Amino acid sequence: MDFAVAEQKSPSAAWSDLRSERKKKHKRGGDLRKKVPVKVSRRDFSWTRIIFELASKLFLAGVVIYLAYASYNFLLSDPRFQITDVSFRGQHSLTEEQLLDWLGPIHGENLFTYDLPKASERLAKHPWVLSASVQRKFPQGIQIELTERVPYARVKFEKTFLMDNFGAILSEEKPEYKDLPLIVQSNKGPKPENFSGDKVIQGLKTMHYFNKLSFFKNN
Repeated sequence: MDFAVAEQKSPSAAWSDLRSERKKKHKRGGDLRKKVPVKVSRRDFSWTRIIFELASKLFLAGVVIYLAYASYNFLLSDPRFQITDVSFRGQHSLTEEQLLDWLGPIHGENLFTYDLPKASERLAKHPWVLSASVQRKFPQGIQIELTERVPYARVKFEKTFLMDNFGAILSEEKPEYKDLPLIVQSNKGPKPENFSGDKVIQGLKTMHYFNKLSFFKNN
């Protein structure tokens, strides 16, 4: 009869085998727990960058719009930009009060919203004004430069009016211009508002030319 005899290991050898087995299991578990690296595609990265840049640009645009709106409100509402000073240059026959009455309200208007072209056009329609320009004068001023028409002769209708060298009727005559030549219109002639002084001006210029000649000086 045969017997299989199992070799009995010593306690220290058995403990060593157990520790070795545990180390192997721990190593296998650690390998399993290792994370598999996730690959980020270039497409995902590109979209993220685009969204970030777009959000940044929208934010900056919002800041710029807000600052522009705040600045606009400040310029229109701040009392430091209300017109308090109106200066005139070039007027001789007209007074500042007459010009301000003709223009209408200016003082207290906002310097940035006051319509300069409209004011210039309004002034140019005055009978005595040949041309006008209106400019802003910071921070609270308006400067107006005028070229006035120059009286050239007097024209008598029912009343006597002053006329410039372009044949435009200026106003009723003034004492300081009493020495100007007087042209008398017939009763059937045109009214002052329909008067055309082209022929009269031509005749006056001819007369002035002959008056300068020595032959006519004493005549």
